[in-house]
Formats: sequence, structure tokens, C-alpha cells
Amino acid sequence: MTLNTALKSIWVTLLCGCSAAVGAQQPSTVPADAASYGPAMVCIGNYAVRVNEGEAARRTIMESGRVEQLILIGSSSGRIALRTGTVETVNRRFERDELRLPSGVTAARYRFERWEGYRAGIPGEAVWSSEPAHREYQLQGDDGHQQVRIDSEAFARRDYKVDDAVLSRIVPRSAVDCATLEAAAAPGAVPSAAVFTPQTVVGPATFCSGQLGLALRDGERVRIFWPFDDRIAPMWILQDDHYAMQFGGGPPINRPVANGRFLDADFIESRYSDGSGGAWRSDSGRYAFGDGSPLTIYIGYGGAPREHVEATMARLTFFRAGRGCDVQAMPAP
Repeated sequence: MTLNTALKSIWVTLLCGCSAAVGAQQPSTVPADAASYGPAMVCIGNYAVRVNEGEAARRTIMESGRVEQLILIGSSSGRIALRTGTVETVNRRFERDELRLPSGVTAARYRFERWEGYRAGIPGEAVWSSEPAHREYQLQGDDGHQQVRIDSEAFARRDYKVDDAVLSRIVPRSAVDCATLEAAAAPGAVPSAAVFTPQTVVGPATFCSGQLGLALRDGERVRIFWPFDDRIAPMWILQDDHYAMQFGGGPPINRPVANGRFLDADFIESRYSDGSGGAWRSDSGRYAFGDGSPLTIYIGYGGAPREHVEATMARLTFFRAGRGCDVQAMPAP
């Protein structure tokens, strides 16, 4: 069983919000979907953005090449997106000013008020939507390049100074050598940098995500997905020479739990109808998310034989407060 087979059900759209198939009309020299790890300077339009070590950048080309989007993954500033085009201002209340970035680049800052109400959806219908007060930035276009707009989760915070951590990454394209992002290995495949953190854990070692862990044997390795929600533990894939198993959902993160086997805890299994995995849901208050909602752990095992799955499940262990874990993908309480 190949890793690509095991990844069929991965939630990659959570990282991008677009399909790997878009932009298929682009020349082969310009991949429509490509990604690479930092450190690197990645270019879009007439600008470059710094991607730090431990982060990744994913570039997609959409709408038959008319729109290019660059998303930074793993940033401490949250999701950062740069996209060719202009800031949308129609029917939105805002103030606009200009500022000079540390690199000397001039940017227009749009400060949008909080808004909620109905907006046009498909013809003849309206959709209720809302957005918090936030800022968006626009970079000028020249030398044949389009304008570039910048959006970040940090731009919704009240303190404007947090924007500097994002804006200080931007420099003129002419000032750097642009990195070459790696295209997907095969049609329909997803670049690994867009899905996985750079970290690979190789056995023998005890790997944990929160308080749930596994003692890896020789020849076993774990790859960790980029987290998409700070309330949920990162998904991870356990691989050996023959099979791969995908783990997701999240370990208990609101209180320490007792040491012991996962299968001995109060979890009820519901198998997927296609046999590709199952969901284990806790009915005990001991195993819950921070808001008290029941904890569910999803495990996908694709074409792995049942005896292999059961043997691996029997090795899953809770480590109280993470004690005994060599590598932590998520802090334990």
C-alpha cells in the first residue's frame, strides 16, 4: 500500500481551500499546485515573502492563470495569504491610508468595520454572512506584475503592531532570489510540504500527540500534519515498510488522565461503511476537549489487514501529562 493511497481521505482543503486540479491549463513549467518548506524567499507578483524554518509555502494558480495565491502554513501569526488582485471594497465600510514597510515597499492599508448581514449568493438568493473588524493590505503592481493583496488572521486583532510581524516579511522581488517550489509528484497528488510539517519521527522513540502516544519500533516512522485548529491535536500518519495508518481528532487536552492502554479506556468504536477506518468516541468526562465536548479520535487504516490494525491499536497508550514521551506533537496538560 502506498502513502498516496493512505492519504485519499486527508483534509487537505482545510489548508488551501482550493483544488489541486485548478489551473490545469498552465504550462508545465509553472506548476498549478506546488509547495516547499522554509527557510526560503517565495515570490508572487513583484514581491517576495520570507518563509521561516519550520513553516511552508503553498502556491496555487487559479482561474486559468488569472489569479495566483500563496499561503504560508505554520506561521506564528496564523494563516497568511497573498493573492494577486485587488482588495474588495464594494458595499463595505472602511478607511484607507498608506504606509511604508521596513523593506521600503509602499502598501495601502484598508481598515474594515465589523459587518454582518445578507450578501448575494447564487442568482436570486442571499446568504447571511459576517466578518469582524480587520485590516487588509494592498501592494502596488508594476513591471508587468499584478497587484497583490495580503490577508492574515493577525489582521483581525485590535493591536496594529501585530501586523508588523507579517508585513516585515515582504521585500521587493528584485532584491532576492526566488525559491523554486516543488510540484506534486504525480497528477492529483498533493505536495507533502502543503500537508505535513517538516518533522519526521523515526523509531525507536515514543511519539505522543498530547497524552496519546505510541512507542515506535525500528522501521516505523511518524509524519505530522499541519494543525488546522488549536483545539484539536494535529493528525499524524504512522508508517512502516508495508502499511500506513492515519490518526486524527485529538487526545484529551483539558486535564491529565491516567496511564494505560487506549483500548482499555471508555471509547466506543464506529467503523466506516467502506472499511477504511473508524471513529472512537468517549462517553466519559475524563476524556473530553477543553470545552467539555466528547472526545472523538479518528483512525484510518486503508488496506491494512485487520490483524495489523488491531496489533497497532493495542499499542496506543495514554501517558499522564505526557510523561514518558520522547517527542510531542502537541503539549500535554
